[in-house]
Amino acid sequence: MRYVWMCLFLFGLTINLSAQWQSAGEPVKVAGSAAEEFTNPVWSPTDGQLIALTKPDYRGIWLLDLTDGSIRQISDETGAGFGFSWSHNGAAIVTRVAKYEGRIPFNEILVYDVATGDYRNLTTTKTRFRDVPRWSNDDALVYAFAKKDVVQYETGFVAAKDSVKKSNALVYN
Repeated sequence: MRYVWMCLFLFGLTINLSAQWQSAGEPVKVAGSAAEEFTNPVWSPTDGQLIALTKPDYRGIWLLDLTDGSIRQISDETGAGFGFSWSHNGAAIVTRVAKYEGRIPFNEILVYDVATGDYRNLTTTKTRFRDVPRWSNDDALVYAFAKKDVVQYETGFVAAKDSVKKSNALVYN
């Protein structure tokens, strides 16, 4: 009986493996010059007309406007493209950037205004964050996991009530 179950289990694994995603054709470049590479696309949560991108080394954040194909850089910070996220209303992007004092690394949490490219540094101490920052439901706070604690920072933004997402209710389990 054990042999029958093992055979059924192994057969079930092969069914799952055969249902993998497959490319429907060659990739099509939609942004930048032939020599430029972008990665980690994240669509804006509002109308999907903007896509935030980064380079393969995660240095900086660029915005691709799908209405006209233009690209503009809003950040040139080291590590900014590693893990960033849009505010619920699409007005800002939060990211964790890498800084160094000699060989000692630490992080800062920056919030970029999408319209102007200006940023605000939310951190006041030299901290090493273990994860990327996350927005609160109303965009008023950003949460980050530093050492053993979850810390929060005020962003200065407040989202419209209709943009609050219930699926983001738990920041950390």
